[in-house]
Amino acid sequence: LGLRSAALRARTADSGAGPWPGDPLPADLAASLACPVRLSPEVGPRDGRARLLTWPWGRSLARVVAGPEHSFRPQNERHARGCTTRYPSGVLAEMMAPVDLAAGFELERIRVPARVVASRGDRVVDSARTAAATRPSTSWRAMRSRRAAPTSW
Repeated sequence: LGLRSAALRARTADSGAGPWPGDPLPADLAASLACPVRLSPEVGPRDGRARLLTWPWGRSLARVVAGPEHSFRPQNERHARGCTTRYPSGVLAEMMAPVDLAAGFELERIRVPARVVASRGDRVVDSARTAAATRPSTSWRAMRSRRAAPTSW
């Protein structure tokens, strides 16, 4: 997603607007956008044990706990077509690395209005941490949408 975000950002450079999808990789790019849109930002996983994957032996731990492969049942046929449902369990550590990297990024450095859309019922991302990390600063409060859906803040 990070590379796709950067590519889309390059295509929309003259507009100064662009998406900031769930992955944390483009967090540092957000400062250069006129109005980043954050779709389900991954500030931290709901299951705190996922942080263990970022430890030096996290990849090995994933294999021991989850077995050689991680898989899940797709929710429907469209989900099955659009998602990889089986992959080596060691990849879980690689998936946590950008989240760990983004934890060190100071979101306060972003000085432009941003739209955040996230679900309070997210089963993967810690929605309380997302809400706290993306809470608008005082200068942004006047720009918040009064018609925002209940699942966005």
